[in-house]
Amino acid sequence: MLAEVKPGFVFIHERGEQLEFAELVRYISQSRPNTRSYILIDSLKVLEDYTKIDPDVIVADADIFLPNNPLVQGLMAMVAGTTYRSPSVENYLHQTSQPIDQSASTRIVLSLREQQLLEAYVLGLSNREVAEQLNLSVRSVQTYSGQLLARLGVNNRQKALIQIAKMGISVTTRFLKGNPN
Repeated sequence: MLAEVKPGFVFIHERGEQLEFAELVRYISQSRPNTRSYILIDSLKVLEDYTKIDPDVIVADADIFLPNNPLVQGLMAMVAGTTYRSPSVENYLHQTSQPIDQSASTRIVLSLREQQLLEAYVLGLSNREVAEQLNLSVRSVQTYSGQLLARLGVNNRQKALIQIAKMGISVTTRFLKGNPN
C-alpha cells in the first residue's frame, strides 16, 4: 500500500507494551525517506524495542498535557525536517542508555533545550536573559550553547542560524517560557 499511495505522513498509535508496527516504521525509515512517521505511544515499555525503529517523532501519551504540547512540537519538528522525542521518551532512553543514533539517519533530532537555544539566538537574547527565561544558571546556558554549536559544527550563534537554515530547519519562537505564541 505504501508503495502505491506514497503518503507524506504516517501516524501510528502504539497501544500496549510491545511494538506492533515496528516493521512498518522500519520500512518507512529505510525505504521511504520522503514519508514522515509519527508514533504516539501509550507505554514507555514499547521503547525496550526502540533500536528496531527510526521514526521521525515519538510522543508518549503521558506527555500530551505538558505546557509545551509535545503533539504540536512533534508536528512542528516534522514540518521543519527534524525529529522529536517527547520529554518522557528522552528521559527513558537516557536512563536505559539506549542511544539515539543520529548517524544512522539523515535527520537531526533537536531536543526541547536545543530548540529553546535556537529561539534565543533568533531573538538575540544574551546568556543572562536566556538563563532567566529558562530558570537556569548562566553557566548552564553557556554549556548547552557550546554543545549545540559544536553539534552544528559552528563557532558562533550567527553561523548556527545559517547552518540550520541550510539544513532546512525553521525556528519558531514559541517554546521559550513566557512567550504567548
